[in-house]
Formats: sequence, structure tokens, C-alpha cells
Amino acid sequence: MKNLKNLAIPESVQSIDEMAFYQSGLVSITIPESVTTMGVNVFQDCNELYQVVLPNSWTSIPKSLFDSCEKLTEVNIPNNVEVIGDRSFRSCGLIEVEFPASVKTIGESAFLGCENLKIISLPSGLTSIGAKAFRSCSMLQTVVSNIEEPFEISSEVFDIVLVEDGGVSGIEPTKATLYVPKGCKELYKSTEGWNQFSTILEEGETPEPEGLLTGKNYRVKNVTTGLYLQVVGNNTSMTLQNKAEDVELSQVFQLEEAVEGMYYIKAADSDNNYYAHASGWNFNATTNADNRTPFTIALVEGETEVYTLHQNVSANTGLAGTDDSALFQHQDQICVLQAADSLGHQH
Repeated sequence: MKNLKNLAIPESVQSIDEMAFYQSGLVSITIPESVTTMGVNVFQDCNELYQVVLPNSWTSIPKSLFDSCEKLTEVNIPNNVEVIGDRSFRSCGLIEVEFPASVKTIGESAFLGCENLKIISLPSGLTSIGAKAFRSCSMLQTVVSNIEEPFEISSEVFDIVLVEDGGVSGIEPTKATLYVPKGCKELYKSTEGWNQFSTILEEGETPEPEGLLTGKNYRVKNVTTGLYLQVVGNNTSMTLQNKAEDVELSQVFQLEEAVEGMYYIKAADSDNNYYAHASGWNFNATTNADNRTPFTIALVEGETEVYTLHQNVSANTGLAGTDDSALFQHQDQICVLQAADSLGHQH
């Protein structure tokens, strides 16, 4: 069966036996509408299978249908499907799954170990999710739930099993963000299983930046030029250094929370508490805490632990410009904050 790459299933076929194509070399398959009965494990371990077309008439996905099809990166679940069978897509290469409105049940371990899965969207009519359905989907970033009255689920549905030296070393909760209908956040927070999510946002909410902790060290980099901010003139002003490659010469800073969502920037590797404050389009340092200038922080998409610094627009900033384009910048160029360790080495 390893040499079987392509197969046209005749329209006359009504049933396919269990394990019919187990470990075959199929790369794509279209199951005709005539097939109404399908055994379990039909395409299990078809490691080359990357494209499938399922009949629109199906109301359920059989158990272990595509179990361990690691190259299967996408699938369109037919609009009439109500049940996703146990282990049906376990250890597949799926990246995103959007369930049709018809789906009511997602079986146990249905998507267990789909390590490339990043986004799932759950329909409002869903009534049951089996244990371990999305367990160890370690890349999962976004779970969109349209369920307005969340039901209890197992704590194993979304958790991640940690493996070390071939054995289980621990279990940790998912790091994905859960998006829920407006007005439902508190319900999800108090419902077993869903409360495993550390970040639950309602429709329209924006996630808060992560990792902005007191005592953490950062560097400030000019996005356009690649240059870093450096304290010069006996810690009295902050300017962009001349050479991008001289990272070791750039200043290490820390954030200090001013009010919720806003921070002061402080020179971290100085014997004195020098803080940044605004003066026109340049930024100077001050030992006077009253002259500190707060900044709001916004996550830069696609980069780890990198944040844009937005100048807080107020009458006290001394900025020449006071609209939303007045970002923390030097010569009108946006700067970002990058994580650095305590020795000043860039991560």
C-alpha cells in the first residue's frame, strides 16, 4: 500500500471497511457522496496524505479517520456534521480548524497532539467536548468560543503534557487566549475546564501586553535604523548611538508601572535612579521622580518580548506634537523595547 499515491473512489461505492488504507502512501483523496458507511482507522498513519475532500452529506466524522496523518494541514468539515469522532484528527498537521454551526459533539482526543494547530473556532451550538480533545496542542494561540452558556469540560481538554527524556515530566495549562461572546467572560471564568485559560477576553477586547514586570531589563531600539538608545553626557540625555552593531554599548532600561497600562522608563544599570522624560522630540534623564514621563506599551506582532513605546499625550509631556502619531521616538522614528538580561546581553 505504500506505493498507492492517488485513488479515484467510484461513485458506486457505499461503504469503506476499517483500516482500508492504513499506512498507505496516499497523498490526496476525495470521498464521493455515495459513501455513507465508513469504518474506523481508515486512513490512519497515511503519512503523505495532505489533501482530503469529505462528502457534504456526512453527519459525523468516524473515529480515528485521519489519526496520525502528519502532513494533513487543512480540512473542510462538511456543514452537516454534528459529531467529530474520537481521535479522528489526532496527531495531524492541522494549523487552523473552524467548526461548522452544525457541530454539537467533539469526541475524546479528537485533536490530541496536533502540535501545529494555532487557531480553533467553536460553534455556538456545541454541547460536548471530550477529554483530551485538544490536549498537547502546544502551538495553540487562539480559541474562539461562540458558546453563550459554557458547559463544564475536563481540565484535560486543553492542557499540555510535558515530555522529557521520553517520559512525562509534568502537565501545564494552555497558553492560548480564549475569546468569548460579549458579557460571558465571568461565566467562563467560573466554569470548570474553561477556567484553565489564564487569558479570557470578550469580543472586541484587546489583550494586555505580557512580560512587562518590574526589574526586567530591556533595550530601546530604533525600528527604522536598527540603532539602540544610549545614555550619554553623564546620564543627562538619551540619544541613538551611531552603530547598530554596538549593542553592548547601548543602555539597559527597566519599566516601572505608573498607572494601569502605563510605565516609566528607567536606566537599569546606573548607580542612580535616572528616568526618561520628554523634551521636544528628544528624551532626557532625570533623578527627579516628579519629572518622569509615563508611556503606554503595545505589543509588536510577530516578535517575542518586543513592545512599542507610545508617548502618553498630555499637557505635561512637552512634545511638539500631541496627536496619536506622537510615539516614543527620535527624529520621528518609532522605537521598540527589547528584552535584555541583567548583564546587558540582548536575547
